[in-house]
Amino acid sequence: MVYLKKIKEKMGPVTELSVSSFIDRHRYAEGYLRRLLLIGLRLNAVQYKQAQKIIEFSYMNAPALIEKLFILISHRTFTFKEATTKYSNFAASTDLFLKFTSPYRNWLVHGVIDTIYDLQLLEYLCRADRQFLIEFEKLLKSEFNRSAFDAPGDWGAQKGKQKEDLPAVIRRLRLGTVLRGTPMSITEAKKRLEALL
Repeated sequence: MVYLKKIKEKMGPVTELSVSSFIDRHRYAEGYLRRLLLIGLRLNAVQYKQAQKIIEFSYMNAPALIEKLFILISHRTFTFKEATTKYSNFAASTDLFLKFTSPYRNWLVHGVIDTIYDLQLLEYLCRADRQFLIEFEKLLKSEFNRSAFDAPGDWGAQKGKQKEDLPAVIRRLRLGTVLRGTPMSITEAKKRLEALL
């Protein structure tokens, strides 16, 4: 998981306009969501190590993840729809994150576009990701009197259930698809690359 200190830095003013700066800012915004997922899992009796594995091996797209976060951190008492109705700035910033910055990030990372030359576009992409984090934090403080930067215990998380396996947790909390396997080891990759030479 990304460092909380780095996420806080990305909530600061936009000082650099480059593709790498935008990708970093967006990556840390996604890391912020993963941090909230950790808190939500811990609030729902998932052990810390299991929560880390779920974050690593389960996949939900950003809209589904954001919706699930509200279910988990509020114990089903405050939904994403209610959040967007009650907090218009949060709704607008989430819309920008999902429909403006996320597509550009995907196009860059997956090779659909090579770079972004328009500095104004880069500025708005960075500002939109920054504002998403700011508005999410405002909502958390207002609605829960908490922050994503607080420890799960500060939110009220207790010790997790004993001996609940990963698939059982994912089913119980409806956490999306489980990614099968882990990346190939460096040793195996090295062996295969050397065989190609």
